[in-house]
Amino acid sequence: MPSHGRPPCRHASLPLHDRAAPASAARDFSLLTLRSWGLPDDLDEGPGRVGDIVLVVSELVTNAARHGGGALWVALAATEEDAIRVEVADLSRQLPTLTHPKAPARPGGHGLPLVLRAADRVGIDLGQDRPGKSVWAEFRTDAPVPRDHPG
Repeated sequence: MPSHGRPPCRHASLPLHDRAAPASAARDFSLLTLRSWGLPDDLDEGPGRVGDIVLVVSELVTNAARHGGGALWVALAATEEDAIRVEVADLSRQLPTLTHPKAPARPGGHGLPLVLRAADRVGIDLGQDRPGKSVWAEFRTDAPVPRDHPG
C-alpha cells in the first residue's frame, strides 16, 4: 500500500489475483481484520463503520474484477488520524467512471455511487512501479484503533 503521510499504525493485506471468489475472500478478510483490530462491529447492531467498510471493499474488488482486468490485492490500514483506509489494486490504468444505474433494481451502475456515499474520502493511485492502479477509500472512526505493540 502506498504511503500517504505518516505510516499506518496497523496494516494488513491479502493477495487476490489467484482467488476464485475474490470479493468473498476480501469481505471475509476485511471483517476478520477489523474485528481483530477492535473496531466496534455494527453488523449485528449499534454504531460503527465495519459494515460500510466491508461493503465498500466488496464493491471495489467487484469493480476491479469486472472492469480492471482482475483484483490484485486488498489492503487495510488504520491511520493515526483514527481512520481506516482500504485499497484495492487491479491491472488496468483506466480510471473508473461514474455512471448512473439504468434501473434501480437492476445490476450495473450502483457500485461507485455507493462507494462515494459510504466513504469519507475516495481516490485513485496510478502505480509508478507496477501496472494498473489502486482505488482507495477512507473512513473516519469514532474510536481510535489500538496500535500494534512491539513484540
